[in-house]
Amino acid sequence: AFELPEDSIARLAEHPRIIGIKDSGGHPVRMQRMIASVPADFIVFTGSTQAITLAVAAGAHGAITASTNYIPEKVLETVTSARRSANKARPLQQEISRISAAVEAHGIPGVKAAAGAAGLQAGHPLLPLSSLPEPESGRLRALV
Repeated sequence: AFELPEDSIARLAEHPRIIGIKDSGGHPVRMQRMIASVPADFIVFTGSTQAITLAVAAGAHGAITASTNYIPEKVLETVTSARRSANKARPLQQEISRISAAVEAHGIPGVKAAAGAAGLQAGHPLLPLSSLPEPESGRLRALV
């Protein structure tokens, strides 16, 4: 993974054809500094399910996460709740963090299985990866 330096993000935010960024690092203090260094109309999203509430509290616009593919309503509810009160969003954050940790522990095959369980046509993982065996897929279906 590559993390853009914060000063580079601030410079890129001044470019007229760049309107936002997705930061997947999940570091709330970095997110807070990043948001403070860009213009108010520059849109910042978190890409970390585990950090949605903290990122929104720091000023992030929302979230673009893998978990949005398999628990979209829960992610939206967490973002909406976090905009009102980070404290009240805590139980939602804990739930989506628990679900995403279980799904993403299986990597791409887990995300594809969960997205399929949520009704998307996720397809199969590309080689050398393979689909999850049924016991694991069943556990993920129960979570989603």
